[in-house]
Amino acid sequence: MRPLISLLLTLFLANIATASIKDLKSYEAHFTQTIIDQDDVKVVYKGVFKALKPLKAVWHYDQPVKKSVYINSRQIVVVEPELEQAIYKESQKAFTLFNILEDATMVDETTYEKKIDDRIYRLKVNKHTIISLTYKDNFDNKVSIVFDNQKPDAIIHAKAFHPIISEDYDIIQE
Repeated sequence: MRPLISLLLTLFLANIATASIKDLKSYEAHFTQTIIDQDDVKVVYKGVFKALKPLKAVWHYDQPVKKSVYINSRQIVVVEPELEQAIYKESQKAFTLFNILEDATMVDETTYEKKIDDRIYRLKVNKHTIISLTYKDNFDNKVSIVFDNQKPDAIIHAKAFHPIISEDYDIIQE
């Protein structure tokens, strides 16, 4: 019996050691997002990010303003409490960290890259932890998102990705 237990433990540990960042099913972290425009003007946002495979994500911004961006497949809902509005958008593609990791090219031990619509997204990782995401946005701004307090494969309930919208908010369809 002991050799069997030893063999199973060895296989289990080997599986953990060879598991890839691409094997993640969910992710939760605090983030700091820095956007630098062409005039070197910098804006910094902070908040909490959650994602669930295959196509769910939510960005809750706490600073400098409160705002939440919900992504459910190709539907994006932006909830802006200070403006008392919710904006519904349809995207041609779903966009979560998992989309970037899917089919991304490993550049080195800590870097993955993926080109989407002529834009290069670069993820820095450390084993099962996503450290940062960098890219240029539609306006050619440099965007850097640094994650901390990461929780790979966190237990996240599907209801976390359902927008919370007050009844008195304006609803905008784009």
